[in-house]
Formats: sequence, structure tokens, C-alpha cells
Amino acid sequence: MMTHKLYYDDAYLKEFEANVIKTTSDYIVLDQTAFYPEGGGQPGDTGIWLAPKCMTLKKLMGRFVITSRSR
Repeated sequence: MMTHKLYYDDAYLKEFEANVIKTTSDYIVLDQTAFYPEGGGQPGDTGIWLAPKCMTLKKLMGRFVITSRSR
């Protein structure tokens, strides 16, 4: 599955929602993104990833998992 490039649809998009389709210890792959990648001497976009307030992101046995904060 390829990541849908939202920056082609709206270059000024400031917020978006996405699903995590893969994680490793180094990166998270989303099903869609508004972040333009670096390349050809052009710097890439930067930003922050926020989880819902009722969720927390943890590393468990080498994998990133999202759990409810009540656990």
C-alpha cells in the first residue's frame, strides 16, 4: 500500500488524520500524509504527530503500540 500524498491535493494543508500502517524502531508509516519529503536539495516538511488524549504511544518488545491510558 502506498502512502497517499495529500500535499498534491492541497499544498497549504495544516492538519490531517491518518492511519498507522507500519512501525519500526526508526519510523512510522502512515496511509496518507501532508508532509512533503526532502529531496533534490529541497528541505522536507516537519511537524508533530499527536495521539488522541485517551491514547498513549509506547514501545513494547521492540514495537510501537498505541494503548489506552487506563491500562
